[in-house]
Amino acid sequence: MNKILQGAERGLAGLRRYTASPVLEKVLRRIAVRAPALADDLERYLWQQGLTQKPFRLEGVIHAATALGRKVRFSLDTGPARMVLPRNWKGKQIQTAILRTAGDSVRHWGVGRLDLVAEQFRKELGSRLADVLVASLVPQLPGFAWLDQGEGWFWRRNQHNALLTQIRKTLVVTGPLPLRELRRGLRRCRRLEGYVPPDDILLELCRQAEGLEVRGTTIIPQSIPDSVLSPNEQI
Repeated sequence: MNKILQGAERGLAGLRRYTASPVLEKVLRRIAVRAPALADDLERYLWQQGLTQKPFRLEGVIHAATALGRKVRFSLDTGPARMVLPRNWKGKQIQTAILRTAGDSVRHWGVGRLDLVAEQFRKELGSRLADVLVASLVPQLPGFAWLDQGEGWFWRRNQHNALLTQIRKTLVVTGPLPLRELRRGLRRCRRLEGYVPPDDILLELCRQAEGLEVRGTTIIPQSIPDSVLSPNEQI
């Protein structure tokens, strides 16, 4: 907190001389029209544009503007992503939409990938902000687990999962299956629309899923109840 206040005081001292000039107004306008954005990116941008003598935190700009009676048309969210937001921006709605999109991906496809979630928000937020928001929010989902953190693959435990349901149904009927044969069967599942994740992701999902075991590239059912099959499927 002391560092932020010191930065604010330095920002105020550096900007106070512009009280009668348009420079501070220009800085405030540039920030407002680029929101929503990451604060770090805007701080770098202002410096690169020659509007500040060196990069400094936007808290200093806000403090200076408030002290000098200037109108601030944006807000600073100091959460993990540290974002600059338009004054009337529906931030909570966007965050809720991101979490819902990630959850729906796992529910429908069995797995999710961060960049595919972010892709749905890049037009509204810009690529960098969408990527950062998704990367910081999605791991907070209840039951979240990585399948491949480096590539952004994930799933959720204790959530309905169409892919796992179909895997369990298949293995209850067939017993252990090599990955290649399991994949072939999954591709025929109408509910999955022919989609099956890459081999390494599918194997890791089976390793982490309850009631399954992976030996080499063979998936083995361990404790899958027959009730996983509907009455019609048990005939």
